Amino acid sequence: SSDYKMYYDMAELYARTGFYNATDYIVVVAPNIVLYIILLGEVFKVFGSTLLTAQMVNMVFLTGCITMVYLLAREFFGKKVSFLAALGLSLSPSYLLFSLLPSTETVAFFPYLAGMVLFLRALKTEKTGKRIGLAVVCGLVLGFSNEIRSNALIALIALSLWALIYKCRKSEYGFKRVFVLLLVVLVVVYAFGLGTDVIRDEVFMGKKSN
Repeated sequence: SSDYKMYYDMAELYARTGFYNATDYIVVVAPNIVLYIILLGEVFKVFGSTLLTAQMVNMVFLTGCITMVYLLAREFFGKKVSFLAALGLSLSPSYLLFSLLPSTETVAFFPYLAGMVLFLRALKTEKTGKRIGLAVVCGLVLGFSNEIRSNALIALIALSLWALIYKCRKSEYGFKRVFVLLLVVLVVVYAFGLGTDVIRDEVFMGKKSN
């Protein structure tokens, strides 16, 4: 069976049997997508365990993805290109496909893009306290994305290289600012992942052993 059917079946089990009855099975079979299953399962509890409900979740996050792509492109290129980038994503065959199935792609991609936007905003912020605060939020958002699909740090590395090579050369941002922000985000992402591992092992697996 496909991954998409597995996602649906797990979320339906979560909605039908409850948090503690379902998480034993989910943690063992698919520990990397526990947050996604919990999210989809909670929505199933409210709107019913149907494919239409899963599609509704996808459309909400896909709309968020389109918005984040617009904001990212505007940071780099301006309004005209940002509109074309958002339009291109909205018409992308792969995203049209993902919107029809219970999938982790759109749910993970939204915080992935939002983290990129937050990182750029943090770079541009002059007040140190606000800049660090944005970096912490960026780390939390990327940490959440990384727990669903573990590729969020690729974007962070790419943005850091862009900032160091392009912006530092133009004296817009110093090396220290980029390094500190990157370090803060990495520490928060690591702490987020470590925290979810501890919860998964101590709460779910510990409950099972007892």
